[in-house]
Amino acid sequence: MGSLHEMTASWSLPLLMTTSICVVWALLALYAGRPQIIIRTQTGNDIIIDNTHPRHQS
Repeated sequence: MGSLHEMTASWSLPLLMTTSICVVWALLALYAGRPQIIIRTQTGNDIIIDNTHPRHQS
């Protein structure tokens, strides 16, 4: 970032790049943090169970 600052004589581009990276990481974190259960079968296949809707208790 320091080299980029020296080449452009401004902090605008380095800060824009840092902000862009943070936005991408935030979107990836939302995707990675989804509530789901992964079950591996005896044959080695993975089954993903969507667990986004909590069960209603009666």
